[in-house]
This record gives sequence, structure tokens and C-alpha cells, in this order.
Amino acid sequence: MGRFKSKKFIIIAAAVLAVGMAAFVMFKMNSEGATLEVDKLQVEKTKITADVILSGTIRSGDEAEINSELEDAVKAVYVKEGDRVSKGQMLAELETDVLRTRLDSARVDLDIAKRELSESIEGSALYRLEKEADSRRLEYESARSDYEKMSGLYDNGAVSKKELDDAQKSHMSAKNAYDVALNDIQEEKSGSARKIKEMQVEKQRLALELAQKQYEDAVLTSPVGGTVVYANCKVGIEARLQKPMFVVHNLDKLQVQANVSQFEIHKIRLGQEAIITGDAFPESELKGAVSYIAPSALAEGTQTEKSVLVKLDIIDPPAGIKTGFSADVDIVTGEKKDALVVPYEALLQKSDGKYYVYRIEGGKLKEIFVELGIEGDLKVEVKSSLLKAGDELASNPDETFKDGMKVRIKGEQK
Repeated sequence: MGRFKSKKFIIIAAAVLAVGMAAFVMFKMNSEGATLEVDKLQVEKTKITADVILSGTIRSGDEAEINSELEDAVKAVYVKEGDRVSKGQMLAELETDVLRTRLDSARVDLDIAKRELSESIEGSALYRLEKEADSRRLEYESARSDYEKMSGLYDNGAVSKKELDDAQKSHMSAKNAYDVALNDIQEEKSGSARKIKEMQVEKQRLALELAQKQYEDAVLTSPVGGTVVYANCKVGIEARLQKPMFVVHNLDKLQVQANVSQFEIHKIRLGQEAIITGDAFPESELKGAVSYIAPSALAEGTQTEKSVLVKLDIIDPPAGIKTGFSADVDIVTGEKKDALVVPYEALLQKSDGKYYVYRIEGGKLKEIFVELGIEGDLKVEVKSSLLKAGDELASNPDETFKDGMKVRIKGEQK
């Protein structure tokens, strides 16, 4: 695929040439009675296209990296690099003994929390707490009586200091247990205990969901169909230490990913067609279409200029095209049949920003304002009701050109 000079270079070159022409024109005007000698260009009616040329990398349009955050070791691996897999197919399996125990324990804890909440709702919890408090009261009264007896015996020298201290500890422990039982009754009556039990049920429910998910995650499956292009999963090693464990690419759905300058991204639209070439497939010109335009721009490396990621689907990719290949992309951003086009050298942009051409008619210049349309590599579409195909225009006009000025075309007889 050929590469053309940039339009900016053409315009700059034309401007430099125009400066030289201006000096030449002034000389001719002074020596020949204000008659310009100019080269001529012609207005054409033809097809014109505009494009944006990019460099990118071929990637899979449907790819996945499979990892695990579990600490459990890999138990078995079922695929290797190069294997084709379907979506949902098992790739590897982890040890599940610890995960199974954790799951069973979470189920038991949830059942207990639900039962305690049910008792609170039915009122049986209050009866149970009152019975518990009564039992704690009897234990407390007995411990207090024992302590009082020990105090009297100690005063009379009948027991040791250690025996007295042990009795005091038993007394305080029984008192604390009785106080807790009384507090549980108050919380149950106020409703706060039920709220705590409801929160406990929710906590255990979430714990069960986590345990269930971890148990299910012990089986690693492919989220996409395709080919295993990378496998780094070894039996006996913790899953979380092997990253990535697998990489799967759908090699039947390839695309080119490229960055478009912020100054050209406005030209790119979804669905635009493109031609894709590359050094790795020099004999092929692949067809593609823009399928994705990133919603934001990013700077590349240390560059201050921003660019936008664009993806192009490769239509019917042939065998042998691999992910990671470099590719050149020519995106057709505009196309029009039967357009009036002129070379860039026919344009003059004045200080007001507007563009003009100078038609040669009857030995004089006719200044015509034009609007620009599709910008090609060497020519540009011009829009004006005063122009038609075949019109002759002066080349490289400058600010000295005036409407009605006499001209003579170079090489033609006077």
C-alpha cells in the first residue's frame, strides 16, 4: 500500500513557493505592465478519498486472562498451550478439602444464627434467658455465702489467705455471670437483642456466600472460547502464586488496536472501512472496520500529546495471522464521487481564515471564495457554484493576486 506526502507538507511547500513566486510576479509586473505570468491548474470532477494512517498491534477481539486469589494448591491441570477450549470448559482444579470444611462450617453457623433469631421472635428466648438468670442467681448466692464464711474463718485463723482469695474469685465470677444474664434479659425485652441476632444472621449469610464462591472458584474455567496461548499452572503450587495461570485468545476474532492522535480522532467513526497491511504478511491486504473508540484520551509514556485507543475488527482473517504482529492501518475517513477537486497549490488562505482560488478567464483573474470538503493527500474538494470541471486556475496564489488582474499562462504565446 503506497504512502503519500502529508497535506501539511504540501501546504508549507506551496507557501514557500508562493513567496518566491510573489517576488517573481512583482518583477514581471514592473517590467511588463502589471501582467502576471502564472502556471495553471485545472478543476477536476472525480472521486476523492481521505484517510488516516496508523500503526498498531494485532490482538484477539475476545481474550481472557485466568487467575485465582485462593491460597489452595493446584490439584490437576487439564489443558496445555495450543489447546482449543470452549467457553466454560474446565482448565484446572484446586485442592478443596479446606474449602469444603469452611463451607460446611459456614452452613452450620448460619443455621445456629437463624435458630437463635427464631427463638427471639417466638418469645421462647426470653423464657430461656430468665431460666438462665435464675440459675446464675443461685450460683451467685451460694458463692457469696461461701465467701462470707471463708472471711470469718480467715479472721479466726482457720483458713489460709489463698483459700480466702479463691473464694473471693469464685464470688466475683458468679456475680459477673449473674449480671450478664440480667443484662441479656433487659436487651431481649427492649428488642436490641433481636436486632443483634438479625445482624448475626446477615453476617453468617454473607460468610456462607463467600465460602460457597471460594469452593466454586476452585474449578478454573475459561470465560471465552478460543486457544490457550499461555499456560503457567503447575500442580502442587498455590494458585495465587501463579499469575497469569492461563491466557485464552479467540484467534477467529482478530482486531488491530492502535492509538489515534487527539488532532485526528475527530475524523474517526464507528464502521469506517480500513485496509490493513504488515511486514509479517507482506502479500496480503486485509479488510477491516472500526469497531471501538475509547471514551477518553491518554498520554503515551512521557509524551504530552494525548491519543485515543481505537480497535478495528479484521474481516475474515486468513490463517497464519497471529496476535502480537505489528500492522499498518489505512482508515478511509471520507469518500465522495463526482466531487470538484483541485490541488492544494490552487488555494489561498487569507488573514480572515477563508479560502480562495483564482480562475483564469479572458486573460484576467477571477477571485472565487470556496469552502473545503474532503481533504485528500494531494487534492481537496472545493465547493462553489461558480466553479465547474475544466476551469483553469492560477497556481500558488498569494496576497498580491487581485480580482481582475491581467495574467498570462507560462509557455503560451503572448
